[in-house]
Amino acid sequence: MLKSVRVPEAFAPVFEKAQEYVQRYFESLRFEPEQGTIGVEDERYVLIRASALSVEFFDVVRGLYGEEGDQGTRVARELLFDVAHAMGMTDARVFAEKLGVTDPIEGLSAGPIHFAHAGWAFVDIHADSKPRLDEHYVLYFDHPYSMEADGWIAAGRRADFPACVMNAGYSSGWCESSFGMPLVSTEITCRARGDAQCRFIMAPPHRIEGHIREYVASHPGVVADANAVEVPSFFHRKATSERLQARADRLSAENAELERRVAERTEALLRANQALARELSERREAEVALRSSQALGQRIIEAVPSGIVHVGADGGIHAANAEAQEILGLTYDELTQRYTTDFARETVWESGEPALPEDYPVSRALATGEPQGPTTLGVKRRDGTTSWAIFRAVPVHDPDTRSVSGAIVTFVDITQRKADEEERRRLEDLSQRSQKLESLGLLAGGIAHDFNNLLVGVLGNASWLARGAVEGSREAEAIQRIITAGRRAADLTKQMLAYSGRARVEAVLVNVRDIVGDMRDLLGSLLPPGVRVEYAVGDEALPVNGDPAQLGQVLMNLITNAAEAAHEQRPGAGLVRVEACRVALDEAELQAMYEHERAAAGRFVCITVSDDGVGLDANTLQHVFDPFFTTKEHGHGLGLAAVLGIIRGHRGALDIVSEVGAGSVFRVYLPASEFAAAVASVVEPATPSQRPATGLFLVVDDEPIVRTLAATTLEQLGFEVLGARDGAEGVDAFHRHEGAIRGVLLDLTMPVMDGFEVMRAIRASRPSLPIVLCSGYDRHEVIARLPPDEHYVFLPKPFTVEQLEQAVRALLG
Repeated sequence: MLKSVRVPEAFAPVFEKAQEYVQRYFESLRFEPEQGTIGVEDERYVLIRASALSVEFFDVVRGLYGEEGDQGTRVARELLFDVAHAMGMTDARVFAEKLGVTDPIEGLSAGPIHFAHAGWAFVDIHADSKPRLDEHYVLYFDHPYSMEADGWIAAGRRADFPACVMNAGYSSGWCESSFGMPLVSTEITCRARGDAQCRFIMAPPHRIEGHIREYVASHPGVVADANAVEVPSFFHRKATSERLQARADRLSAENAELERRVAERTEALLRANQALARELSERREAEVALRSSQALGQRIIEAVPSGIVHVGADGGIHAANAEAQEILGLTYDELTQRYTTDFARETVWESGEPALPEDYPVSRALATGEPQGPTTLGVKRRDGTTSWAIFRAVPVHDPDTRSVSGAIVTFVDITQRKADEEERRRLEDLSQRSQKLESLGLLAGGIAHDFNNLLVGVLGNASWLARGAVEGSREAEAIQRIITAGRRAADLTKQMLAYSGRARVEAVLVNVRDIVGDMRDLLGSLLPPGVRVEYAVGDEALPVNGDPAQLGQVLMNLITNAAEAAHEQRPGAGLVRVEACRVALDEAELQAMYEHERAAAGRFVCITVSDDGVGLDANTLQHVFDPFFTTKEHGHGLGLAAVLGIIRGHRGALDIVSEVGAGSVFRVYLPASEFAAAVASVVEPATPSQRPATGLFLVVDDEPIVRTLAATTLEQLGFEVLGARDGAEGVDAFHRHEGAIRGVLLDLTMPVMDGFEVMRAIRASRPSLPIVLCSGYDRHEVIARLPPDEHYVFLPKPFTVEQLEQAVRALLG
């Protein structure tokens, strides 16, 4: 595909081949400043500033001719045309030899492409061109991005003649060499003169004027007067120089005669001329230094890694460097057609609020005449993104009146830095919340374990008292209330274990629709009066792998909390809505949620519980899932903590949206599944035997109240009891009485040596010794840490006397 030239479709294959060659040719470009050379393959090139061959060259020649500026312009044009024509002819001959071509079109093809790679101009050959080997040859073409026109435009000046002289000369020289016949090219419109394009016509010298008249007649409005188009003559400069020399000779003779006649003034004139020459030389040196300084300043502005914009006193944008264009997402032309007030809808503060134009640093600099310090602003780009930058502004004062004539605005792009800071804050918040949840989980798990040990004493001793109490007596009723309170306390420990993640998930295939239906039947009479619950689940199956009991607890806690919030906002009224559906979540959507650490992107079943209740403020939202945090007068603060733990245990996600006075929306996401998960096997106690028990029973537990209750119960069963306060003491007692011990009651969490180490020591000597394992942690967590073994049962804490008796009888048979 052609990139560096545009030609009629019929010529495209030839030009594509030439393009491939020239591209490879220039890929060998090498800079060797230490040798003062620039090379392409085996050819030596030189770099010349484009302006030095255009606007600046004309300035120099015009300066030499002084008041005869038009004569200087003609001389400069003829000189540039002659040089460029000769260069085009020699370059065409060299490239024809390199390409090994003799066909005129093939010879022509490399010219425009070499032209573009060498930085002269892009060539657009018109479809009505006729490059032929006869007098009917004619070529119509444009030179977008002409280096000569760009030189005038960049200098902010307008030429009064077509300025792309070297473009015309080089093009005609190349084609003349390729086709082997005289050709001349002239520019009929020029961007440096204010025209829409730089357009050229090339033809044999004796046909060029006829083609110009025909083109002007068939394209009205392109060129006003065909007679105004000047056709250059190759080496016409030589004849002009000879005429000038003859004139100079005549002037010399006249000057000699004049000098003879005014000999007395010769010395004075000489001194005046010398002074004038010095002044002219100094002026030229100053102009050269000024141009060099301006060029250096422009290069520095473009090299600075900051946006730089020049704004006029009226707020109009006069200039902007490349970095400013990149940050603001606008081209140079688009920027220089704007005023600062045009950014009113696109500029925001860091808070997201719109920034008014009068608050911009540039506006303050123009208004006060004082430099304005750094201000961070965001500018919305057309592609929808926002560029963030630190803006500064300094006023520009008129050197004569000292009034403010404009301002220079500089700004440094901090978009990526802000994005990095926001991501760092998000990760820090996520890390802090994760650490908080982990710490609270450990705390809740530890409290649950210790609490279960205490509840062993409460429930165990209460069950002893219940055996001796007369049914229906006040003592029996009091004991029953103690047992009921103990069981409620045990339920609280289960919720703490759920929050800490220590509660094992009984993974089976569960239809969430069924769980919602169960809650509808269960909670109907338990919710505050007047609160209406709407269920929008539908008939679609919503399968997940999970623990039905735990998922029911999640739904029950969310619905009861929502109903209480709705009742508090509207006593005797209020609405709770329960919905369930399938959704797909990607990683970005999960990252935006309150809880998502254990969830992976994919398909989920979403359970939504919303209410029109009192809502939650920002501070409450930060702590709503913390254990023991509650906004209720009689709440214990474990319901939502357990919800969070259960969702994490199911590798789900959770999100919450709430506003004070506008209600709350809780969304629970559970990984969707079509298949049942495997359920870990659990050793269940066998049917207890009622035969009398005898022998020695070892009780190893670090809680005295547990040892005492267990010893009393076991002695009632007929055993002798040997107690140990920790694991190390238990192992020592086992080895001292190894042959006499019939069974062991072993706590798994103890100081010095835990129960797992004690069990390994016992199994090393007595692999089949019956052991009752007891712990305040979840039984599945315990069983997962043990090898397969059919000679133990698990007894969860807290337990009653009856449960301990059943476990021992089931184990001993």
